[in-house]
Parts: sequence; structure tokens; C-alpha cells
Amino acid sequence: MTGTFPRNIRWIIRGRELLLWAVALFLLLSAAYAFSVDIRASRGASITGDEPFYLLSTQSLLADGDLDLRNQYEAKSYRSFFDHADDLWYQSALTPDGRLLSPHNPGLSALVIPGFALAGLRGVQVQLMLMAAATMALAFVLGDRLTGLRAICWLVALGVGLTATAFIYSTEIYPEFPAALVLVVGLLIATRRKQPGLYDALYLAVTLTALCWLGSKYVALALPVAGYFLLRADWSSRIALTAAGGMSAVLFAWFHLHVFGGLTPYGVSVVYAEWSTAEIFGGHLGFSERYYRLWGLFIDQRFGIGRWAPLLLATVPALTA
Repeated sequence: MTGTFPRNIRWIIRGRELLLWAVALFLLLSAAYAFSVDIRASRGASITGDEPFYLLSTQSLLADGDLDLRNQYEAKSYRSFFDHADDLWYQSALTPDGRLLSPHNPGLSALVIPGFALAGLRGVQVQLMLMAAATMALAFVLGDRLTGLRAICWLVALGVGLTATAFIYSTEIYPEFPAALVLVVGLLIATRRKQPGLYDALYLAVTLTALCWLGSKYVALALPVAGYFLLRADWSSRIALTAAGGMSAVLFAWFHLHVFGGLTPYGVSVVYAEWSTAEIFGGHLGFSERYYRLWGLFIDQRFGIGRWAPLLLATVPALTA
């Protein structure tokens, strides 16, 4: 009897070893990311760039139940999270019917409602911080599944998670880390079985839909994941994913056309206010305007990962292997 209890404990620990490794990584990165919460975006403000506008939409959804920001500007309710000495600038032009909308997909603004409702800006930052740590923990689980190299995957996930890029983004109010979390979940679903089933198809459809609502640009990530799933699935699962994805795409297109007047929200931006959807896509996909990003991502002197996250330079030789 005395020897049975320790043996049972050892069996439980062995059976949940992967979970314990993932939880340990999550807790370690959560503790590290907590130090990024108070880092100011500039000398004059805690947040800047697109961050206030994501929160402004969140505030509007909670207060008014819509995405129209006119009430928030009139009442200057953004002062609860925007502490710059100057008033918040206008990132958007009025729509033809007089509404004022943030030129960003509403997925992130809806996602951070719980954190904002609980504790405003700090609540959102803590929510995103925990999601960032969960992203790296699940990335470790995915790496372990694909390679079987548990210790190496854990160390790599920890190393990438502690880079300056991940550390800063962990509490910035941008969709990158939430999108990465959704993408990793999608990959975990797509690689869950040798031949995915019907429920896997439905789970993946929901996951990839969430990814696209975080940003139109993430459609470029959703499509190859869906394609990989379709190659491995049986016919019923293929039909289910295609049908669910098609309905999701129709709803996405209808909402954006109805609310923003185009397939993306960029058309309400002061920069693209006079552009059509085709012109916006052309401007963002044109090779002459974007080619530098392909290699500048790695070696740009100010923004490249060669400076801020040199560990990620290993992806270049890794891809050849």
C-alpha cells in the first residue's frame, strides 16, 4: 500500500509531462512579460500608433453597442486610456452617412472587451500578456508534436519568447500575438490526427474565421493552413471545411461591405479614403512597394530581427533543412 501511492504519482506525472512543460513555459513567460506592462510607447503617452483606436472601438462597443466613434470623440472618453497632453488625433475620415469608424478589423477590439471592462488599459494589457505567453506555450506543444524533440522545442520557444520583439509585443495592443495564438491553435487542429475528421474541420473553420476577423491580412495565413488540412482530410471533412469556410467568407464580406463600404476597413482611413478596394489591395500587394520587406524583415538596421531578435535568423538555414 505504501509503495502504490508514489507509483501512482509517478504515472500521473509521466502522463502529463507535456502539460507540465507547457504550463512551466507559460508561467515563466507570463512573469517576464509582466515587466513590459509599464513600458511607455513614447515620452508623452502610454500607448500610441494604432493602439488607441483599437481601444476606442472597444469602448464604443461597450458603451454604445456599435463601432461609431463620434460619441467617444465628443465626450473625450478616450482620456481613460490615452494620457498624451494633446487630444487623440483622427485616423479616419467620415463615411458618406456621417459615421466615424476605426480603420481596423474589429476582431481585436471585440477580443479585449473582457480585459477592458475589468480594468481598462491595464486589463487589456494583462489579457494580451497572458495570451502571448499561451501562444509560446502552445507553439512548444506544436513543435514537440512535429519533431519529438521536447527539450529543444522548449528552449527554442523560451528563447523566441524572450526576444525583444516578443517581449514588447506581448502587451502592445496590436493583433499580432492574438493572431499567432489562433494560428498555432489552427495548426494543432490540422495536425491532430493522421486523417482529420468532421469535427476537426468545423473546429478549424471557426479558428481560421477568428484569424481573419483579427485582420484581413491574415487571410494569407489562413489559406495555406486550410489547404494543408484539405490535403489530409477525407471527403466529408473537406466538404465541411469548404462549406463552413464559404459561409464564413460571405458573412465577412457582407459585414465589411455593409459597415466599411469595402472588403477591408482601410477604406475609411484618411490615407485611403478615396481608394477603391481593388486599389487598396493593389497598393498593399504591389511588388515595387513591398519587395524590401522580404529581406528588410531580417536585416533592416532599425526594425530587422537581425537587430532585435537575432535568434530568428536561424529560420533561414532551417528552411533549407
